[in-house]
Amino acid sequence: MVNFLKTLVVGILLTNTIAAQELNFQVKVVSPINIKTDPAVYRQLESDIKDFFNKTKFTEHEYLELEKIEGSVQITITEELSSSAFLADISLKTSRPVFNADYKTPMINIQDKSVNFTYLPGQPIQRSDRSYFDVLSSTLSFYAFITLGYDYDSFSLYGGEDYFQAAFEVFQNLPNGSKRDDPSWSNVGVNGRSKYFLIENIRSPRLRPFRQVIYEYHRMALDNMWQDPEKSRAVLLSSLGLIEDLNQAYPFSFFLQTFGDAKHNELVEIFKAGDQGQKAKLRSLMVLTSPSLASRYDALK
Repeated sequence: MVNFLKTLVVGILLTNTIAAQELNFQVKVVSPINIKTDPAVYRQLESDIKDFFNKTKFTEHEYLELEKIEGSVQITITEELSSSAFLADISLKTSRPVFNADYKTPMINIQDKSVNFTYLPGQPIQRSDRSYFDVLSSTLSFYAFITLGYDYDSFSLYGGEDYFQAAFEVFQNLPNGSKRDDPSWSNVGVNGRSKYFLIENIRSPRLRPFRQVIYEYHRMALDNMWQDPEKSRAVLLSSLGLIEDLNQAYPFSFFLQTFGDAKHNELVEIFKAGDQGQKAKLRSLMVLTSPSLASRYDALK
C-alpha cells in the first residue's frame, strides 16, 4: 500500500522496470586538513559507504527506480585517532517527493557529532539489525532504518513501525560499553541529541501522536497543496497544534527538534501566504520544537 501511494505521489506509472534497493544516497567523506592517513583510505571509505546504502536491501518490498528515497550523507573526519580509528561528524539529509509538484520536501536533517569508529579498506560494512559487527556498520544501519521509518510514516499512518523497530534493534545489539560511553549513542551525560534519544523518542508512547502529525503533514496537507493551498495550510496548522501538548508531555524532545530542523524553511514559505493569525500560531508552535531556530520565523512577523 505504501509503495502504491509513493508511486502515485511521483505521478508516473512504469511497467517492466527492474526492481532496485530502497535508497539513493549521495555520499561524501571529508578528510582532515592535516591528513596523516593515506588519502586512498578515505576514497575507499566513501565508496564503501555509498555501496552500503545503495546496494543493501533493507525491506522486503521491491522498489522502482523512481521510488528510491533520496538523501545525502557527509562524513567529516574531525580527528585521526590512528591509521584505522577516526572521530567524525555525520550529516544526514533526506527528502520525499510532493504529489503533483516539482518539489521535494525535506524529511530528515540530522547532525551526529563525535562518532568514533574504526575502518580498514576491505572491511565490510554490514546491515546490523540482527547482529553487531562494528560501530560504523551499526551507525549506518541505524540511519538507513530511520530514513525508511520517516518515509513510510509520511505515506501511511504509523507505516514506519517495522523500520523504527529495526533501528531500535541496531541500538540493542551494541556492546554495553558503546551504549554507556559513546556520546553519539549514550543516554548518559549528553544533551539529549544522541541516537539513543532519537529512537527512544520515536518509540515513546508520549510522542507517538507526533507520528500522526508526520503523516497528516505530508499526505493530508503537502500532497493536497496543489489542489487547495488555503485548506491545506489549515489542515497543516491544525495537525501541528499537537506540538504544544506533546512538548508539555516530553519537553525538549529530540524527535520534535529534528522535525523543526528539517522543516523550518519549508514552513516559512508555506505560511507566507497565510493570514496573521496563522503566522503567529505557527511561530509559537515551532519555537517550542527548536528554540534556537526562533529567528528563522521572523519572516512571518
